[in-house]
Amino acid sequence: MPSSLPAAALTIGDVPAEPSAGTAAIFKSLEEHGSITGLRSSSSGDYRADLSFFKEGLTYYVVLAQNNAYWRVIATASKQRAEAVYAKFVALTVRLSSEQRRQIELEATNAATERSMLQAQRQIQRLQADSAIAKAQQDEVTTRLEEVAEQVKALESQNQDAQHQLSQATRQVAALQAVIDSDTPGKRLPRPGKKRSALAAKGAARTHTVPGTVPSAS
Repeated sequence: MPSSLPAAALTIGDVPAEPSAGTAAIFKSLEEHGSITGLRSSSSGDYRADLSFFKEGLTYYVVLAQNNAYWRVIATASKQRAEAVYAKFVALTVRLSSEQRRQIELEATNAATERSMLQAQRQIQRLQADSAIAKAQQDEVTTRLEEVAEQVKALESQNQDAQHQLSQATRQVAALQAVIDSDTPGKRLPRPGKKRSALAAKGAARTHTVPGTVPSAS
């Protein structure tokens, strides 16, 4: 039976083919019945190497396992060969554990990178949205300023027209006031009653004059 793992055994998660499937089953049965004596054990991460001895059969068992899953089980009657295989399995647990840690670290790094990229993309989207909102607000402010400027211009024009009309009205009032003030204070029109009395007296005088006579001067 080969004393070293095939290259495929170095791939994490890839369970290597056991040359003798019965060896693992026999070892597991002996272990369940308490017939195995543990001699050495070494673990690194999820991987473990065990060196055990079956006294009744004078057989050494060397096991390479991940958690509770047996990867390799080697049975030999040679203590020297069992020690050599165990040393190789211990070295493999270190390498496999190191690769596993490296895989975990890379997966964590990749996950962190993806989260950072997603966060950056969301930040870009927020900034783009903020920029669009700011531009819309700026356009709205510019439009409002233009509207206010037009309103102010219209009000100024209306104010100029009103000032012009006020000036004309003021001049007309002043002209009328000047006409009124230019009248002579001593001249007054005769009263209507006195004019009618004078005319009546003159008519009466004409009535009493004898024809052919000249009225005497008074």
